[in-house]
Amino acid sequence: MSAFSLSVTEVGRLRSVVDLCSEPTRDSQARTWAVLAELQALMGCERVVFNGMSPPTYSHYHRQFSAWGEQGVDTQPGSEGPDFPFWQLYRQCRPCEYPDHVSEPVVLIHDDFYTRHEWLVHPMHVEFLKDVHDEMLLSIPDGPGRSVRLLFPRGPGRPYGDREKFALTLLKPHLEPLLLAARTAAPAVRLPITDRQWQILERVRLGLANKQIARELELSPGTVRKHLENIYRSLDVQSRGAAVHVAFGDTDGPFHEVAS
Repeated sequence: MSAFSLSVTEVGRLRSVVDLCSEPTRDSQARTWAVLAELQALMGCERVVFNGMSPPTYSHYHRQFSAWGEQGVDTQPGSEGPDFPFWQLYRQCRPCEYPDHVSEPVVLIHDDFYTRHEWLVHPMHVEFLKDVHDEMLLSIPDGPGRSVRLLFPRGPGRPYGDREKFALTLLKPHLEPLLLAARTAAPAVRLPITDRQWQILERVRLGLANKQIARELELSPGTVRKHLENIYRSLDVQSRGAAVHVAFGDTDGPFHEVAS
């Protein structure tokens, strides 16, 4: 990490955010608005966006922003669906999809993945995020397949670097409980799998092999295998264990990674 120092003003804003996050006398939503305003001033961005995201269901369950005094919140955003342009490009955008593969809060900037030119010609920028020339984000896991994210978009001008990333990393443990308390509770996830596929997944969770599942459900092993392939595709996972985790939220019980 390159050498840098924080100014007295920046340190003051860091302290203000920490104090707001831990203040017990104000409700979480009121503190969140104050925190978003402080973060915008600290990071020097056009706005701060606070989202709750569910990529497996192609939807957001919380949207909130603060932009120099202008504020907005949508606690019941509709499901965009797989044909919505953002979700069509989501898996191609490495800063977007990277947090889905880590189990802890993470701070990212575009420079972690792309050069400035690579981002400006990326389909996500060209087709959907035209006004976002650079961005930093904090992503916090919020249950299976979900995360809450703070986004700090910038237009043309100075890119983010180690200094801003360091400041946000310092705030990460303080922001996590506040954001999880302030976000709209995620709705029960309706996974895109059939009743038969649920029957198979329930048996996978119990540790049954494909042949055992086929015998119980009076199917051929090939049909069970095909159903599992479709489940992996629907849940965007690569293994039996991952499918069980997304579908049931845990891997408790006698589950073992078996197939035959």
